Amino acid sequence: MITEIKNISDTIVAFKASGTISGHDFETSLVPAIQQYKRQHKELNYMLVLEHDLSSFSINWWIKSLWLAIRDWSSWQRCAIISDLDGLKNFTNETCKDIPGELRIYPHEQIDDAIRWLQDDASQENDSTT
Repeated sequence: MITEIKNISDTIVAFKASGTISGHDFETSLVPAIQQYKRQHKELNYMLVLEHDLSSFSINWWIKSLWLAIRDWSSWQRCAIISDLDGLKNFTNETCKDIPGELRIYPHEQIDDAIRWLQDDASQENDSTT
């Protein structure tokens, strides 16, 4: 299941993935929330918190599926994935070269750092539009 995380920051769209994930989750949770976010923001700053080990999924597939779901929004600026999976430690933009913007992986204990990194970019966006 993918659920939107509310009340983190109005400059970040964030989700939690847990349990069984389906394409339906992308269509009913993720895409509508991103569409709503994009009505108010020029750049997309996105966070995904992985709550379980997704061992039956390829993280590469996950990120590419996400990108395909939002590919029409070329303004993907920053993406933070929060996970303690060992396989993600060396995951970089090189793994998914088709994804625009910058991607960082943070362990769960550094979620506040991820939020600050996403907000820093969003504050620069807001400064440049005023």
